[in-house]
Order: sequence, then structure tokens, then C-alpha cells
Amino acid sequence: MTINARIYDLGGSGGVANAEFKWTGSGTGPLTGSLPDGESFRGEYTTVASGISGWGTTFSSVYTINLSSDLQRGSAIATGNRGTVIDCEYVVRSGSATGYGVCRDNKKRTYRLMFGG
Repeated sequence: MTINARIYDLGGSGGVANAEFKWTGSGTGPLTGSLPDGESFRGEYTTVASGISGWGTTFSSVYTINLSSDLQRGSAIATGNRGTVIDCEYVVRSGSATGYGVCRDNKKRTYRLMFGG
């Protein structure tokens, strides 16, 4: 199953791009997509039912961390074909493909990540 996501550039271009998270049923899997500037990327993600040590630094730069019990935390990392490394933290609703998160790259750009819909 593929979970579609959108990536919104919160600075620079203000553009929107798409990403695909391949759901494997194990909480981890590959992801692919492109950034709003057209750079393609590949990487991996992991989602867990409860806390991840060190999770929240990126997420809290945009959202307040006040999570309900039905939200699972996740992290993703990907590299682009032009040298960009993007690091994401997100939450998804348990049993669904809806959620949101924040990504930052090694060029100091910030993105909002939205799942579902």
C-alpha cells in the first residue's frame, strides 16, 4: 500500500511537492518523492506506537507537542539527487493514513509534511 503525502516549502519557493511512503505493515519502509524545487529523493521511515528517544526537536519548531494517545510518532530521512538531505518528524493517527509533520534539510529550509486527504 502507498501512503501519499504532500510537502509544503515554508520559506523560499512556497511550492508543494508529493511523496510516497510504501507501507509494509512493519512500521518501517521506503519513501520516494520530490522537493518543491524538483529535486527527487529516496529514503526510509519508521513509525512507532509510543515515544522515540530524541524525537521532537524538528516537530516542535512548527507544532506544540501535545499528542493524544491515538497518534503514533515517526521519523524519516532521505537524500536527494542534488545533495539535499531531508530529515522529518511526524505523527499519524493509529489505524489510518492521516497525519502531519515537519521536515528540515541540510540547506536550512523547513517544510510542512501532510498525509492523507
